[in-house]
Amino acid sequence: MQVKLSQLPSIDFKKRSRPPIEQLPFVLISKLESLPSDKRGIYFVLNSKAEILYIGMTAKSFHQRWTCHHRYEEIYKADSESKVHYWSLSLPREQLLNMESQLIFNENPTLNKTKIANLSLAKKQNTNARFSISLSDFYDERLAALAKLRGVNKATLAGHLLTEAIKQTYREDQPELEALANLLGVEINELPFKGTEDEGDD
Repeated sequence: MQVKLSQLPSIDFKKRSRPPIEQLPFVLISKLESLPSDKRGIYFVLNSKAEILYIGMTAKSFHQRWTCHHRYEEIYKADSESKVHYWSLSLPREQLLNMESQLIFNENPTLNKTKIANLSLAKKQNTNARFSISLSDFYDERLAALAKLRGVNKATLAGHLLTEAIKQTYREDQPELEALANLLGVEINELPFKGTEDEGDD
């Protein structure tokens, strides 16, 4: 089953009073470290011609989302003068997702409808371990819908989610960390993923 953006709950943007994108605060794609770390919401990537390239959301913070965004390399190489405009909204994740989906449907940004042209990621995938997993129809449908929304294939998204789950285990399970470190003969701070940050949302 595929979820069509037109079938998602509509949002009355008049009630949200969204200002024109060009009037929203922004940072250059080359100055992402200036993004606020205490604000979340919807972001818009515009190129130097003021064309909308990408729309996304974060329920955490704009700064954290862009520490390792899956479209960064592609956007920067295409136009290093692109800007990330951000619309700060203190809303639940589900509402942000609905707003993001409606904006994507209405604005039809270029990169939201294409697969990731990430050269370094493609090279890495050729050398990474490969294995198969089994999902129930329930979760497979949701994985497919989320992959479509993010503009990636299911395998790439599944690998990302699995990596994040492993990172979370490394961060939270101290006894397991100690046991694994002893098994590998290394210190805890030498374990892979130790101390890394979450990559964010969309």
